[in-house]
Amino acid sequence: MTVQLTPDQEAIVREVVAEGLAPSAEAFVSMALANMRDELAFGLEERLGMTFDQINAALDRGLDGPAEPWEGAESFHARMLRKHRDRRRDNPSE
Repeated sequence: MTVQLTPDQEAIVREVVAEGLAPSAEAFVSMALANMRDELAFGLEERLGMTFDQINAALDRGLDGPAEPWEGAESFHARMLRKHRDRRRDNPSE
């Protein structure tokens, strides 16, 4: 794969290499991509409150087992009807 950097991006890479923070442009790009991957992974784990192993286990259970209906669908639908009916009653112009 070939990636075209903007002049500003090239300047950043040159500066990082010149300061000795990475031995080469290729090493810097590799480090930056690994850092981004780790940040994305951490963000997902943090948002879900689960580790990747737990996420994968839950996915495997879902794929291996029979699908279970979501019991909250009817309740959710009823709440939305009430909410919008109440809103229309309070604001007839909507």
